[in-house]
This record gives sequence, structure tokens and C-alpha cells, in this order.
Amino acid sequence: YDFGGLKLGQLTGSSFRKKILSIVGSNPVDPEKYGFANLTDENWTYGRYWSSRASSANLDVTLNEDVLETDVLNKLVLVFLDESQVPNTIEISSLDDSLNPTEPQIYSLASDEIVSTQIFQVSNYRSVVKTITLDYPVVTNKIRVNFSNSGIIALREINFLYERRSLESALKDILGD
Repeated sequence: YDFGGLKLGQLTGSSFRKKILSIVGSNPVDPEKYGFANLTDENWTYGRYWSSRASSANLDVTLNEDVLETDVLNKLVLVFLDESQVPNTIEISSLDDSLNPTEPQIYSLASDEIVSTQIFQVSNYRSVVKTITLDYPVVTNKIRVNFSNSGIIALREINFLYERRSLESALKDILGD
């Protein structure tokens, strides 16, 4: 786990693994240049991204097992290239062991009540950050995000926010309260 400038030695355990372990999905435009690995490279201001021209595309995200220690996914952060690639709605569902989705919850990305929007410009690169309040119940560490759009979906980054109790506890043990 990367703690930046902190010199904490070699740390192991699921608490210190990345929050997103893997992403697979449907209909990437070019899997080599614009594939799923771009969604977790923590470079959300410029560079490569995942994109799809399909009218409906999904991402199946496997989160760190520490998500099972919490009750809800609090928020979903999606970073798009610009507003034209933001779909009107997304659907979130859990995936069972056979990767069958549960009944989805639908979220409107046009809703000011549950979505905040920030726009960033770095040199010639624009990013539109949508933070969606979910309060989605956790039953598995496998989550499907389904995008419906009439045009191109171009996503730079995806992140789920949730309480990481094991990580918090491990850091307190190392750093003290």
C-alpha cells in the first residue's frame, strides 16, 4: 500500500490493498488504449480513459473484501471527460457468486439532491467529476454499474467511498490514536 512520504515499512493484509481489485465490463471502444485499467490509475485529470459507444455498457467492479465490514456504499465518484459523456441515469446492482445481478437501484445524474458536480481544467484537459450519494446496501464485494447513454461514454476514473474500518484500525495501531 502506498502511503506517500510516510515511512511505515512493509505492510500487508487486505486492509492495505487497493480499494478496487479489478474491473471488467462490456463494449470498450479500444480495450488496449481505452480499457478498464485506466479507471483505477489515479490519473483523473488527463490521459487515457475507458470509453464505450454502446447504448448500454456496464462495469463489474470487485472491491476489497473490507467493504463487507461496512453496511453501505456511501458514494460513487465518476470522472468523465465532459458533460456530453454523462448519462442521464446509472444503475447499481450487486453480483452474486455466479455474477448474476440483483434488482438494480437507479440513480439520476441530473439530480442536484444526490449528485454534486465539479469541473476541473488542467492545461487542455477537462474533467467533470460526479459524486453520487448512494447509501447502497453492501451484500457482496462485487458491484455492477450500468450506464445508459445515446452517445459515447468516456470515463477517466471510478471510485467507491465507504468506511474502511480495518484500514482505520491498522493505521491507528501503527500511528497511535
